[in-house]
Formats: sequence, C-alpha cells, structure tokens
Amino acid sequence: MILEKVQQIYQDNLKKAFGEEERKAMTYLKSRGFSDETIQEFGVGYSNRNIKTELKDFQSLLSQQGILNARYNERNYQRLMFPLHNELGEIIGFNGRTLKEKSSDDKIYVKYLLSPESLEFSKSKTLFNLHRAKNYIKDQGSVYIVEGVMDCMTLWELGKRNVVCTLGTSLSKDHIQLLKKYTDKFIICYDNDIAGFSASVRNGRFISQAMREFLNNKSSETWSATKQILFTKLPINHDPND
Repeated sequence: MILEKVQQIYQDNLKKAFGEEERKAMTYLKSRGFSDETIQEFGVGYSNRNIKTELKDFQSLLSQQGILNARYNERNYQRLMFPLHNELGEIIGFNGRTLKEKSSDDKIYVKYLLSPESLEFSKSKTLFNLHRAKNYIKDQGSVYIVEGVMDCMTLWELGKRNVVCTLGTSLSKDHIQLLKKYTDKFIICYDNDIAGFSASVRNGRFISQAMREFLNNKSSETWSATKQILFTKLPINHDPND
C-alpha cells in the first residue's frame, strides 16, 4: 500500500536525522517528553521533500492521496508527520504538524494539516490511536478522549493506554459508535482553556444524547450520564502534554 511506503520514508527521515531540520524535529519531540519507544510506536516521521524522488513512479497516486499537491510538491514539507489509522490498523492518512511558531503578521498559519477527506480517510469517522487502544479500553472499561495527537501520545507515555484523539474538539456519532464497541464510559480530557471547557461541556451533552439513541430501552434505563461521562480537571490554560 502506497501510504505505508510513504510512512516508512517519513519515519526513516526522522530516525536517521541526516539534516539539521530532522535533528530539530527530533529535539522538539524529546522536549515534549516523548521517549524513543513512544516515537517509534506511533510511527512519527518528518517530511523533507524526498517522497517525490523516492516514489517517482507513483506521483499521480500520491497527489490523489494528498501527499503531493497539484504541482507534485510535498504538501506537508518540513512538518512532523503522524500516521492515521483505521480501526484495523491500516494507514489511511497523515496529520502534519509545523515546527514553525506563528508570527504576528502570518495570516495563513496552519499548525496541523490533515490529509484531504477521501474514501479512506474522514475526520468524523477517524479516532487517532483506536487500533492500539481498543483492547486497553475494553480491559479498563473506559476511554480517555483528547484533542491532539501529542496529548494522546503523552497519556500513552504515562501508561494510560486507553486513550484516543478526535483530531480536534469535534465529536461525531460515528466516533461514539466506534467507541461503544469497547466501553460505555467516557473521560473527556481537553485543554483547560475557554475553548476546551466549552468543547468539553458540548461533547459531554452530545455523548449523553447519542448513547441514549444507540442503547436499547433496557440499557438506556441503567446507563447514567453522570457516572459514565467524566471530565478531567487540568491546571488552568494547560493541555495534557503540559
């Protein structure tokens, strides 16, 4: 599968760290508290413009997948690359994070750049890390829901393996349908800022409504939102990685 080849190239770029940019990327990951084992487990890589040359016979396909743009240049150039998987563990896309800081005059700053929506990848149907976490979720009887990929990696690093990421704060019925196969207890762990608090309240209500739609009448009577939907309390203006 072409995306698996792309992921291997990205990962090799980061691991071998031949260039200054790749070394900066690895230093950044280490500064966020990630071990070599976690970086390897999540297949984190780096885009340094060599996809086009190493997979030169697949440029049209790579453009269709959103790896290359219309001019066949790398869409995620100089970004950390986090592979996205479906429930079965198949790679369906990428989430690219810039290492550049936003400047006051930058009007087109994009911190995270997701693969385009496709038959394989849909943000509303994808939960980052579900393929790794699903058995832990079932065993623990609960799931942590976080906003970002690094938040997810942080909880994993700390031993909380029953964690998934919604790639933002938008939670969908498809997400809940995926999760209810493994648990009916949800722990929302969003950033403790105004936006994160609002999203926590909104999604708590959404989970309650959706679960009552999905459960049969008997199960709905015994399922309690106040006991099955919990919220973490992080320090003010901190996210899980902080």
